[in-house]
Amino acid sequence: MDVGLAGLVVDAATDGIFIVDPVSSTVVDANGTAGHLVGLGIADVLRTRSRSTSATQPDGIGAVIDQALNGRPSATVDVWYRRGPADFMPAEASLTVISDGPRRLISVVVRDPAPQRHAEQALRTLQRQALYDPLTGFPGRALFVERLDEWARRVGHLGDSRDDLAVLTLGIDGFAQVNVSLGRGAGDEVLKVVASRLDALLRDADRNSRVTGDEFAIATAVHHVQGAIDLAQRTLHALRQPIEVGTESITLGATCGITLLAGRQIGADALLQEAETALRHGKTNRRGGWTLYQPEHQRRAKAAVRATGELLAALARKELQPHFQPVVLPDGTLTAVEALARWEHPRRGLLSPNEFVPLAERSGLIGALGEQILARSATAVAELSRSVPELAPLRLAVNAAPAQLTDRGFASTVADACEAAGLPPDRLILEITETSLLGEPLQVQRTLSAVHEMGCQVALDDFGRGYSSLSHLRDFEIDIVKIDRSFVSGLPDDAQSFAIVRAVIDMTRALNLVVVAEGVEDTAQREMLTEMGCDRLQGYLFGRPAPLDELVTHSLRPRTSGQRVG
Repeated sequence: MDVGLAGLVVDAATDGIFIVDPVSSTVVDANGTAGHLVGLGIADVLRTRSRSTSATQPDGIGAVIDQALNGRPSATVDVWYRRGPADFMPAEASLTVISDGPRRLISVVVRDPAPQRHAEQALRTLQRQALYDPLTGFPGRALFVERLDEWARRVGHLGDSRDDLAVLTLGIDGFAQVNVSLGRGAGDEVLKVVASRLDALLRDADRNSRVTGDEFAIATAVHHVQGAIDLAQRTLHALRQPIEVGTESITLGATCGITLLAGRQIGADALLQEAETALRHGKTNRRGGWTLYQPEHQRRAKAAVRATGELLAALARKELQPHFQPVVLPDGTLTAVEALARWEHPRRGLLSPNEFVPLAERSGLIGALGEQILARSATAVAELSRSVPELAPLRLAVNAAPAQLTDRGFASTVADACEAAGLPPDRLILEITETSLLGEPLQVQRTLSAVHEMGCQVALDDFGRGYSSLSHLRDFEIDIVKIDRSFVSGLPDDAQSFAIVRAVIDMTRALNLVVVAEGVEDTAQREMLTEMGCDRLQGYLFGRPAPLDELVTHSLRPRTSGQRVG
């Protein structure tokens, strides 16, 4: 490297470099950074005696140079450099004796600490982000496991049978739909409220974490399993309280999984996984409650993972198909068909909804499943109506899951499916359950209003079995009420069933709603329901769920062409 190029490199250095002549006590050379550090230009630095470079600061650069001049150089010292007329910043200076022929010179390298401080601050910020959840301030999974591991080793080392370590995991029920229907901003607000409520419940010695997404974890010392159960119950009660987000009041609740160390030699990560497995089991079988981990849960969890993968592949291969059950007038005239999902499993054959719909709801696939069944059933009914003119008024009833009703895009999905199939929206009936109305009533109201505007009807399924309320019939613009089959099955002999069915029919007719009786299996039930004034009937007496062409062939066989379908 030639001298000119070396000079350019030195001048561009981020450190200030002074070359001091100890004999003349002067700065004989300096780079541009050095001039900047002492608040002077290069020419000024060269003309300035070292003692005056920072005269107002006794421990300034001049003082360091003086040490070198007096034969007391030290490897590295703390100094001050001047950033302005009265603005001094701490810096670090290192001194080295160099030679220029017979002359003995001293090199003083001054490093501006600001970039290093910024880098260190950035590193600390990155470390905190890696270890703590930025939204709630709770430790993340990695830090929680590290602390849990220390706690587990301490408990095991003490061998105190009176003390045990419990790990609880909490999953917020229905949280995914908050993000879908209200946006991620609303979801973040919900998580902050959840974190605040958990903080208020925990003792100083307890540990908490936002493990991932909508899942939180707690580690606590207990004397026996009941202590963990008590904490779980208090926590679930706190999380069942409504959460206000803007103008929305959201009631979600949570499900809890529990495991205990119980003297075992087990790693913290495995302990947390046990609590998470119990949580998954609880979401399947005891949503809204707590579940204590059992070894068999792990086997079931692995089976659920395999089943979810199979269902996802089935949706991609379009193995889900609709079967249809007839809905008739009291005289037997076909008026509508209800689409019911079936899975043509490659190994297990045709599966009923009970075997895969709960799995779809737990895995978040229910929206895709419902959309596929809607599209295929709408296409099938539209094509049938075009090929059999007398079936042109035939209506299609399709079940809508709670997660679909809280999806802001669901009304558009319905409109697109009807348009693609060529099925007029006024021939589509959306069947919903009463539990669908409870989670996010305002969003459900908006969804149902939107589908009403396009001409669809709404049927309230399984009426009387759940949280029946007359206000539901008014507030959610219900058109059709379907009496739950459990009441119809008691006819004609059970007096209580008779009284309930009679009351529902009289009430719905007074409200100018259509009433449908589900589960009609014999002629005695049909005759009694007809006498009561029931508008429509559905059940095995009129046909089991089947492919549409088979169902229509069966339904039309005993009728003449002059009979109507209405």
